[in-house]
Parts: sequence; C-alpha cells; structure tokens
Amino acid sequence: MLITIIIIIMRHEVDYGFEYSGVNFVMGPFYRNHVAYAAIMVVFAPFLYFLYKSERFNGKSGWVYLAAGILLILGIYLSFTRAAYFALIAAVGFAWIVKYKLTKLVYFSAIGAGCLLILFLIQKNRYLELAPNYERTISHNNFEDLINATYQFQDISTMERLYRWVAAFRMIEEKPLMGYGPGSFYTEYRSYTLRKFETYVSDNPEKSGIHNYYLMIAIDQGIPGLILFLAFIFVVLMMGERIYHAQKDPHKKVLALSAITSIFVILVLQLMNDLLETNKIGPFFFVSLAILIHLHLNSPVVVPKNNAA
Repeated sequence: MLITIIIIIMRHEVDYGFEYSGVNFVMGPFYRNHVAYAAIMVVFAPFLYFLYKSERFNGKSGWVYLAAGILLILGIYLSFTRAAYFALIAAVGFAWIVKYKLTKLVYFSAIGAGCLLILFLIQKNRYLELAPNYERTISHNNFEDLINATYQFQDISTMERLYRWVAAFRMIEEKPLMGYGPGSFYTEYRSYTLRKFETYVSDNPEKSGIHNYYLMIAIDQGIPGLILFLAFIFVVLMMGERIYHAQKDPHKKVLALSAITSIFVILVLQLMNDLLETNKIGPFFFVSLAILIHLHLNSPVVVPKNNAA
C-alpha cells in the first residue's frame, strides 16, 4: 500500500502539481477513485499505529513506522476526500471513547441524534428546503471551492447523494418491512426520485449505488434488516471495548484498540459510501472482527468475586 501511495503522490505532483482536478486520474490501476484510495488509508491507519507501538514496546525507535505514518497522513491529505478527513479525526476521538468506556453512551447518542434529525426533516417536509439550485450545483476543480460549495449546498457530489437519499426514504416508506431485495436500489430508485433534487449527474451512467450503506440495507432488507445490522454493530463495539480492557499484554491491548477503531472508521465511511462489499475495505472489516474474536477466545476469564466459590 505504501508503494502505491508513493507512486500516486509522485504522479499527482508531476502530472498535475497536486491540483484537485487531477486527483482521480492518478489512481489507476491501483484504486478505482480517490474515495477508495483515501478509505483504505484511513482504515489501515489504526493498524499502522499498532505496528509503531509494538516496536516501541520492544525497545526500538519505530522510526520506520513513524515515517510510514507521516506518508499515510500526507496521502490522505492529498486525496482531497472530505469523508476521509472526518473519519481520521473521528478515529482519534473513538480511541479515547473506548479507553474511557463511553462506547455505549456515544452509540445510542448517535442513533438518537440521527432519528431526531430525520424526524425534524420530514416534519412539514422541511427536507424540501435542502433542494439544490440546478444551475449552481456543479463539479469544482479547486478543493477550496469544493469546501465552500459544500457549506452552501452547491457541491454536486453531496447534492447528488441527497437526491438518492430522498428517493431511498420514499422507497423505504413504501416497503418498510421486506425491502426490495439485494442490490435492487439502482433498478428501482428512478420512480421514487424528486425532480427538484436533480443534479447534472443524476442520469447516473456509471450505475453507482446510494452512497449510504445503512439506507442500502433498509432498501434491500427492510427496516428489520437495518435493525439487525445496527444491533450487530452494537455488539461488536461493546465487545471490542470489553476485549480491549480485558487484555493484560500491552501488545494485545493496542491490537484490540486498532481492530475496533478500524471497524469504527469503516462504519463512519459508510455514512457517505457503500464500501463494505468492496474488495479493499470489506476484508479489513472481517479481519478486524476475526482479530477481536481471537483475542476474546484467548483472554483470561475474570470470575466475579461473588461467584468465586
């Protein structure tokens, strides 16, 4: 991965002078686009931290992994991917959440905030106020312009997502229990879209998906399927926190933290993308789960004092 980062950074500088407009043209043949490239770097970042800490535990300087970390952060920065920036910052915050056993509080707070936001938007059809200006919602060749456009609801990438999310909620409203079946969003969503939210790329020639994994599950499997997935994630996060605190070996403790943080990063990225089934991000999710299971099965069993007899 580090080799591909070096190649991409060199291409980006030589061919485009690190301009935002060239970011998607320097990824091949390694990554499909700058989002996939940035996502894999952020997802791997917790494990790079584990490698660095392992070197330090062994009395070594760890300068190789420190240098790799700097290169990784540079790659993430030059990918110009907003979701990756947010996910990296969130990962640092989540590590502290796990250390202070706040996972349950944060999880239910996030679910509650999401539900309240949805209720607020659907009441009196407030979501219609978010409809973009078709003429002004365009692609941008400058990253600063893109950031400004995001705040002004004039970024075509964000607003096209909103266009599909509105259709998704209308689909869920029609079939809330059973959904439409696996992989059905593209073939079904056209008749549920609102013309008011259309953008210049709404014809969707690349046949891309909804760009929100949670909505995708609700469409494919209905609300019960989404509830099952959220319950599964809750168990994973809570068990990950317990496994982390159960470790006595500092190497295993950091490994547990890295695995659960990597899973958390993927969950954050899923808010804006459909990455769990991709061949680069999906394996990290399941390998991280396997690491946590392995640590759990090999952790010492702590018997409560009142049950010691």
